[in-house]
Amino acid sequence: MGLISHKNRIILLLLKGALLVLFVGLLGYGVGYFFEKKKYEVSISSPGKNPSILCLRVEFPDHKMRMLDLEWKTKLTRLIGQANTYWKDQLYGTFQSFQEPKISAILTLNEPADAYLDDLDKIYQDSAKAAKAAGIAVEDFDHVLMSYPSVTETEKAWGSPGKIWYPGEIIEPPKLVHEIGHSFGLGHCALEYRDSSRIDPKSPPSTDPWFMMGEPSLLFFTPLPLPMRFQLEALTESQVPLLKREPGKKSETLRLHDFRKSPQPGQHAGYRISGKDDSTFWIGYLTGPEETFDAGGLFPVTGLVVQRSQQYLVESYPATKEKHDIYPELLPKRLGLKKGEQLHIKSGKFTVSLIAEGADEDGHAWADVVVDFGIS
Repeated sequence: MGLISHKNRIILLLLKGALLVLFVGLLGYGVGYFFEKKKYEVSISSPGKNPSILCLRVEFPDHKMRMLDLEWKTKLTRLIGQANTYWKDQLYGTFQSFQEPKISAILTLNEPADAYLDDLDKIYQDSAKAAKAAGIAVEDFDHVLMSYPSVTETEKAWGSPGKIWYPGEIIEPPKLVHEIGHSFGLGHCALEYRDSSRIDPKSPPSTDPWFMMGEPSLLFFTPLPLPMRFQLEALTESQVPLLKREPGKKSETLRLHDFRKSPQPGQHAGYRISGKDDSTFWIGYLTGPEETFDAGGLFPVTGLVVQRSQQYLVESYPATKEKHDIYPELLPKRLGLKKGEQLHIKSGKFTVSLIAEGADEDGHAWADVVVDFGIS
């Protein structure tokens, strides 16, 4: 192996820094979860194998069209195809694909864009009226995507159950995948620094760059976390058993398999532990894909991961308290536990340790972990 020249090393560091700037910029780039005016009721279930989707091309009278209709349809169709591949893989085939998208003609709303951009419900209601006038009933579809490519004032995309708002030109596949997750009913992934007793859905500690429902990267399809696969009914209770605290039992040694792959009969994709305030702790294990990309240690997440879910929010516990080398104010250095490490979850009153790693004959990676309930 040849030595890297000083000049090439500088170029490599600059490229890595530029990619990190691009990534961290997503913290303000804007993805959202829209809580409708009525009280949000948590009801997350399987999206089904082949749900229907309606795509509405929305324009405003005070905006010049920035994208030809054929170009828009081509890009949107391609991105939905990529989203189909992602969700089929992450949900182990329980979701197959959207039905062939119904794509509307151009719908021009009556009022200027400024009248809508701070009122997502108004965009939906007026888009639905315009679609009805064109002979399309939005209530006939499982999911409605409103795309308004001529809007550049905001780049925030939003999602809520059954609805997606997508401004600007359509260029980032992971961004649409993220919003489809909201349309399926999922919330956000965050990072837990405080180890508090209750999750505040209105003020998560910080966004989680390692999972799709945190901050979606422009460049990478990050995995869907274990609890969200369970919420969307891709995993059963027997595949992610609930650990019970029994009198006299201080610890338990468990084997779990990499949840990137569907568990085979008798295998476990992870384990659950009940917490306070209707929260649940999740213990999962991930190995990286064969082709990995090093952007300051951010991708991919590997090792033993502990998360907590409460209603529609999932929080991940960083493996260490070390801060990221370049952005210490934003990110921890590493999420997953390595072999020989342990993590104490104060609010859950347990400690988890990764003691062994290996793989089955078919290559499915596994980890042996010890959960200790004797440490408070």
